[in-house]
Amino acid sequence: MTTADRKLINQTWKLLHDVDTLIWSARNRELEPLGVTTQQSAMLHHIEVLSDRATVSNIASRLKRDASSVSDMLTRLEDRGFVKRYIDLADRRQVNVFLTQKGRETCDRSRGDSAIRRILRRLAPDDLHQLHNYLSELYQASLEENHRDGQSEGVTINQ
Repeated sequence: MTTADRKLINQTWKLLHDVDTLIWSARNRELEPLGVTTQQSAMLHHIEVLSDRATVSNIASRLKRDASSVSDMLTRLEDRGFVKRYIDLADRRQVNVFLTQKGRETCDRSRGDSAIRRILRRLAPDDLHQLHNYLSELYQASLEENHRDGQSEGVTINQ
């Protein structure tokens, strides 16, 4: 690998990181009036989609997080009235999660013309499709790297 290749890889990595940071920052600012962060909003949306299959483990899998961090986040959301947790009577080891009315309203209000959509719409449809393909390739390579030699502990990935 040449010095120019190394430099391009480093610049590309920094650019990916910076874009990610800036998009999350913009999204967090627009969600602030709703009282949730980007990650919490994503959790509410996953709970909504999972419906009666919303358990800590299913949510953790979708968010690519470990169950303990999801449980901590759920505690904060429950304390603020966005979700309720109930022990599954059929399997007492399982905890089911449901949106409250406040959680459903927050989900609904967080949709729409988000910063993420506004940013991505700046790309022409063909360019967006190409970006998607490139990111999918990087995602697959990242999966392979994380699963190499059994190094996948703590990484839960489901597309």
